[in-house]
Amino acid sequence: MHADSMSAKHFSLKDILGLRAIERDEFEGCGPSYPWGGLYGGQILAQSLIAAAKTVEGAGEAPFLPHSLHAYFIRSGRMGAAVRYHVTRLRDGRSFATRRIQAIQSDELIAEAMCSFHRPEPSLDLQRESRPMPPQSRLERHRWSPIVDRLYLPETSDDAHAALMRFDEKLDDAPELHFAGLAFLSDDLPTEALGLFRPEHLIPGRDPWPFFSASLDHAIHFHAPLRVDEYHLHVFRATRFNGARGLSRGEVFSAEGIHVASVVQEILLREKR
Repeated sequence: MHADSMSAKHFSLKDILGLRAIERDEFEGCGPSYPWGGLYGGQILAQSLIAAAKTVEGAGEAPFLPHSLHAYFIRSGRMGAAVRYHVTRLRDGRSFATRRIQAIQSDELIAEAMCSFHRPEPSLDLQRESRPMPPQSRLERHRWSPIVDRLYLPETSDDAHAALMRFDEKLDDAPELHFAGLAFLSDDLPTEALGLFRPEHLIPGRDPWPFFSASLDHAIHFHAPLRVDEYHLHVFRATRFNGARGLSRGEVFSAEGIHVASVVQEILLREKR
């Protein structure tokens, strides 16, 4: 199944995460057409994680779970062509497993990622802050994808850009599906958070968003298991803009206030000519 064979309204998260094995450590994935005409970076992140997870053995007292994913977006992906994922096994230790993933489309490298897996260990469980889940009835629903339910929170005094997000479809209990689902969602808000730097202040008298934007690199740290078919609170802040590059930092909280993930993304932001 190729990306141009199904419209977005007929695609599900299971379709996106259902990679086809080509040979050992080589997989192929596809996705729907997106409104902006290229591939969505979150799709590449999610499929990279799934490809890596397929090469990690689950034997032992506890399975290895992803704890971090770091990716560079190298070229824009094109709709209508499948993406091939080549996984390199860098390490298989007793506690950690490390993988490099190369996303290739039409023999061109479009992204490269590193993913590390950890066998959970007993320890203290601490977090600095907890975020309450706001009442859903007071939030504005805004969808850019038919598979993602997104409820915006009003702007806050600290310029946080926040939303409740989940996937409409129910997934099975396989942890890697939910970590990959979060990777998909994690590319949604960083650029919008950068907009809270007020582009009209950067370029007075211009269109409120007079920029071309593209994700440059992306990092996720997974702190706890989660279910992406349930609402989580995503809170992002832009912390720096300089040299046409902006940095957004985000935190993800469960309905119970558990800090389940942290995200950092650098974004290219150029004035439209």
